[in-house]
Amino acid sequence: MYFLLSKPQAAVYKTGSVCSAFLANVGTTSDATVNFSGNSYHLPAWSVSILPDCKNVVLNTAKVNLINFFFILTCLH
Repeated sequence: MYFLLSKPQAAVYKTGSVCSAFLANVGTTSDATVNFSGNSYHLPAWSVSILPDCKNVVLNTAKVNLINFFFILTCLH
């Protein structure tokens, strides 16, 4: 785990040229903007962003609502 600032954290997984990351902003009630791999990301308070290619956010937990949740479950089955 790499620490970006005092609260936001990054968990990065690499195998060869394949990279995935999770950016987390936990333990605070404030949103954060972080720089990761040369890009800037907005992280709402108490959220996790998923970057399957270490560049593009495909999901942020603060932006998931019930409709999105059921859509994701439907796609997984």
